[in-house]
Amino acid sequence: MTKLLLSWVARNNDPYERQRDLSFRHDAKGQLVVGPTLSLLFEPSSSLCGEIRRVVLLYRQETANEAPVSSQRIAEETRAAIHERDPTIAVELLGCSLDSPIDHQAIFRVLRDLLPSLRQRFPSEHFVIHLSPGTSAMHTIWVLMAETGFVAPPFEMVQSFRGGGGVFVSPVSVGMETFYRVYQQTRSNDQTFSKQQVFWDPGRFRSARLRSLYEEAAHFARLRVPVLLLGERGTGKTTLASWIRYQSPYRQADRDTSWPSVACGMYSPELMRAELFGYCKGAFTGALRDKEGLLAQADRDTLFLDEIGDLSLEVQRLLVRALEDGRYEPIGALESLSSHFRLISATNLSWDTLQERLSADFLDRISYLTLTLPPLREIPEEIPWLWEQVYQQAHIRAGGALVEPLSADVHKRIVKALQEQPLRGNLRDLFRVAYRLIAFLQRDTLPSSTSALLAYALEPAVLPEDTSQKSLEKKSDVFPSNVFPPPQTDRHAQEIIPSVFRSFLQGEHLDGVLSAASPLPTREIFDALRRYLAEEIRRSARVQQVSPAKLCDMTERALLKWLDK
Repeated sequence: MTKLLLSWVARNNDPYERQRDLSFRHDAKGQLVVGPTLSLLFEPSSSLCGEIRRVVLLYRQETANEAPVSSQRIAEETRAAIHERDPTIAVELLGCSLDSPIDHQAIFRVLRDLLPSLRQRFPSEHFVIHLSPGTSAMHTIWVLMAETGFVAPPFEMVQSFRGGGGVFVSPVSVGMETFYRVYQQTRSNDQTFSKQQVFWDPGRFRSARLRSLYEEAAHFARLRVPVLLLGERGTGKTTLASWIRYQSPYRQADRDTSWPSVACGMYSPELMRAELFGYCKGAFTGALRDKEGLLAQADRDTLFLDEIGDLSLEVQRLLVRALEDGRYEPIGALESLSSHFRLISATNLSWDTLQERLSADFLDRISYLTLTLPPLREIPEEIPWLWEQVYQQAHIRAGGALVEPLSADVHKRIVKALQEQPLRGNLRDLFRVAYRLIAFLQRDTLPSSTSALLAYALEPAVLPEDTSQKSLEKKSDVFPSNVFPPPQTDRHAQEIIPSVFRSFLQGEHLDGVLSAASPLPTREIFDALRRYLAEEIRRSARVQQVSPAKLCDMTERALLKWLDK
């Protein structure tokens, strides 16, 4: 991962230290005294010497005759001095409209607007923010923005100073405990969650719907009452669970790096019971030692169960008691243990499906407080800043693939197109677009127009969540392939069933199909139609996020029986 130096230029000592008359100062040997930027980049004692390959220098655009030497001129002189020492370092100068170099609010507004565009252009670069150049107000704003999440990782803050005949570079970290910092440090003990890198930043929300959702979540967080999070995949349920935990008294800070969370769909019922409740040595074959379960780890903390709809009835029953009185038994234990935990559950299933999968007793207890996260298509105003994070993370996950920086205009066009799509995969659709975009940019020759690039990258954004099979098959120009019997059906049925359906659709007689020599396989015909109806009803129910029973007069269990025919 390459490093990018990001810094204001120092008026009084970039590229070299200046005297009162603004001329460059020389040391006792007659040598120019280098300033902080050149020192950090080229002094042998600097820990970053030779590490920086790209530099972005910020300077204040001043009014005419405001200063004897303009900041732009100082920035240009610094760029020339850098190239004189190493012409391979890319140096970019960015002028900032800033009335006063000591106006904290104005400096914040400039950096708040500038940093996202820089991260978009250089998604895989490791930013090195140099605090030494610039005014004390600029220094302060850098620190506050980095500590509170306005600087997207990866980055580090450093300051440089002279001493002992050399230049020393030291890292800067205040250690403010904000939700952003805690969330970045938090790693659940389940690797599924620890890979989650996109941060749903409440400070950047633009929609009233998300703001009110997180406000309500903060109220819920104070209570040791179970919370159920509903929402499509990729809508930020894991972040909201972390937000609730952070806002609540049910959080042990020393467990932030490994707090108890698990995806229920990853385990069989037996393993899930062992994972939650633990077990004693000798409780079963392979139990060579006592193992503490997640309920023990969650004592005075929060337990997060994702994919709650996959929990078995037996484990549901055992959890009911733990929720009611805080008591549970590890497998093989003779005595019960206690755990005062608060439960957060999450699912992408509809409420009707949850009612079918979970016992009424368990569902009642985990859903006293319920929050529903909106899909991206209902909050398109959030897509611009989410796209910034997704594009950056896609670069990191793809191995830091090197690509030419894209212009802000290209990113705006991508965002606009994404805002017009259904995005049934939500963040996953954004990642799909980002990966395709990065892959396209690996080509040796890129098109002069961005239209081909955008068309290729955005193609998957329009795909539905479940792509049904084509309605035309080689076997027939009328019926989808799932109308036909499975391969194990005898050859006569495989040949005749499509003819029966075709005749029915076209209102024709079956004279050409019926034959005493080959009796009509009516059972197979009915089974084929049932399979087709069952598959289509269940597919459409998933797309519409409703129970299959809402689309027909059959229960999902009955439809599953049809599929088994």
